[in-house]
Amino acid sequence: MTFRKINKTKAFMIIETIIAVALITFALISPLSAAKSSLVTASDVRDYIESVYLADELMEYVRMIRDNNVFEGSTTNWLRGLDKCIDNYCGISVSEKPNNVNNPSNIISCVNPELCELYYDEDTGIYSYDVDGKASGITRRVSISESNDGTKALVTVTIDRERLNFPKRTYTMRGSLMNWKSQLSPL
Repeated sequence: MTFRKINKTKAFMIIETIIAVALITFALISPLSAAKSSLVTASDVRDYIESVYLADELMEYVRMIRDNNVFEGSTTNWLRGLDKCIDNYCGISVSEKPNNVNNPSNIISCVNPELCELYYDEDTGIYSYDVDGKASGITRRVSISESNDGTKALVTVTIDRERLNFPKRTYTMRGSLMNWKSQLSPL
């Protein structure tokens, strides 16, 4: 058996090629990694903004119910129609008009958070609890805690998001509502 000797210049060219390929690989991996990180961050920011809008929409709906009750002259039952949400989590479909002020059909109990999953209607671009839409992986719940003297309430809206292989994110918005009509003094 005979062994051939490798020419020193050929061996040197193989080492140069391996080093060049390694350098090119590292040069390509860094920008691709940065681009992936930027895309994940942009997606997180989009989800955060969408969650803030969904929470604010529900907060404004609760304010509207309060205002309607006050304008109708109810100072003692200023949270009428939101009874399912007082000291409990509930879901309110703001895209539906309530059929009955005292027992609205657009409010559901959310003892289990999965019961309050929002569905997305691609035709209208609206989120609701209507199962005809596409499951969004978003749950939206609200809880209202009324003060003992009945003059204010703390409204807590919780948004839970699940996306593919990312961890579940929870966003919470809190706001205070005042029974402002009961605090006005007659002229």
